[in-house]
Amino acid sequence: MSVARGIARLVFYVLGFLFVLAGLGALFISPSVGVGLFVFGLVFIGIGKVMRAPEVGTPLTQVNVYQQAAPPMMMYAPPPAPYAPPAPVQQTYVHERETVKVRCRNCGSLNLETQNFCQSCGAPM
Repeated sequence: MSVARGIARLVFYVLGFLFVLAGLGALFISPSVGVGLFVFGLVFIGIGKVMRAPEVGTPLTQVNVYQQAAPPMMMYAPPPAPYAPPAPVQQTYVHERETVKVRCRNCGSLNLETQNFCQSCGAPM
């Protein structure tokens, strides 16, 4: 709120209350003047209330807050007994081997690479 508006508001409030008090006092002397001063004081108080400074700063944003229900309780299985041995794990190994065959120089038949002699003719590889 700016300082000038704050001071103007205060002045309207004070004058309004003074006029209201003066109107109440004047009611005993002259009812028409007392009612006039009383209404004039209420108008001043109303002006003081309406006079508001625009809010300076960040604009207000609407925030929606939703309350979520608690998640349902989950039922878990009890852990296995500590004395129970763990289940054996079965592993399968696959060995791939290439089979290389070599031709015999003597007869031309195919023999495994690891053989020292030909299976057909018996010649050294």
